[in-house]
Amino acid sequence: MRNFIDIMLLDSIVRMKKIDPEWKGSFIFVFTFFGAVDFFTIGLWLKYYFQILSIPTLKVDLFPPNIYLISILNYAPGYCLLYGLPAFIIIYFLVFYKGRYLKLRKKYPDVKGNKYYQVIFIVGTVIFAFSSATIIYVIKGPLI
Repeated sequence: MRNFIDIMLLDSIVRMKKIDPEWKGSFIFVFTFFGAVDFFTIGLWLKYYFQILSIPTLKVDLFPPNIYLISILNYAPGYCLLYGLPAFIIIYFLVFYKGRYLKLRKKYPDVKGNKYYQVIFIVGTVIFAFSSATIIYVIKGPLI
């Protein structure tokens, strides 16, 4: 399993280097965002399906509370800290800590960046989140 994760990350790095020479920022943004979505989905499962977790929320009143869709943005900083920060830390230590991506490149020199692991990861995350939200909606009804 560890080799698969290493190859997936290295394949995504090689693919992003082909597109953007300054690949580090976009790489960490993409993998942090979709990792946070995965953590959020797992948190929803633990809260609504298994009923073993109470998700704390951090609300910052930046937007007026009377407009529903805009007032949801008041919870965005809390969710970024709760789900985005752990995803960022994991990606940082898996890829960037002590130049690990250079060591991976030496370990797997035949990775060419054509396996589309990044696309599979993104599509898998979207399918996982959508199907989980649908199942939780069917079981519990509307969450809001």
